[in-house]
Amino acid sequence: PETKNISMKTKKYSKKVSIILAIYNADRTIQECLDAVIVQDFPKKYYEIIIVDGGSNDKTIPIIKEFIKKNKDIEIKLMHNPYKLSEGVGMGKDQGVAVSKGEFILFLDHDNIIFEKDWMNKMLFPLKDNKEVMASQSFLNFRENDPNFLKYVNAAGVEDAFAIPYSLVAQITIHPERFRLIKDKYYLYTPKVEHVLYGGANGCIFRREVFHKIGSYTRDVNVSASMAEHNLSFAVVKGAFIHHKTGSSFLTFLKKKATYFY
Repeated sequence: PETKNISMKTKKYSKKVSIILAIYNADRTIQECLDAVIVQDFPKKYYEIIIVDGGSNDKTIPIIKEFIKKNKDIEIKLMHNPYKLSEGVGMGKDQGVAVSKGEFILFLDHDNIIFEKDWMNKMLFPLKDNKEVMASQSFLNFRENDPNFLKYVNAAGVEDAFAIPYSLVAQITIHPERFRLIKDKYYLYTPKVEHVLYGGANGCIFRREVFHKIGSYTRDVNVSASMAEHNLSFAVVKGAFIHHKTGSSFLTFLKKKATYFY
């Protein structure tokens, strides 16, 4: 059955969802990423888009400014991140959270392309259905014309092969029978401190109160570990897919990892 739109019932927040993109030199994918957001069958008045740019010197800023000009019916904020990096205490994603107005916080990377028009509603369903769900995580999927490296990344559910044993999406992709499926719509997972499967990247929606409990957004692995310490649960949504259009070669992957020192 089709998931219905979630109405704006709260008076505490001026928006239902704050969509945060922390980017740098993203002209390869930013247009496709943003276009996939605005075609969602989720009312535009219920969300805002916050783009935190780390000083891009390619065509990223002109693309974003033109996008803002063409979409005046959406609240879009473009910010400058003087520290360049997207993740870490006080970095791009953290800056976006600080100025956001939504009840829920959605993190997208510029190379995260939403597959379906009902993705947002599917992703919000667990948060509406179960108050214990603190974060709603998307699966990944590939396109038939992807190069082999991209097919691998999206089929595995994680970019780094060494991370497969520790990735929540990868483990559910490989062993769905090990996880509790709720209403045939989402897998429920509560990380334990002694063994954490990590989520929070490539299309994840958090309740704002998560950051009230754990502090700032640093990196997905740190956020997941902090959620384990506070006994906070993830949902991983069946049938909700992001195309992670990362670099198409292993060399590009290594350069990306070097930026974050691992």
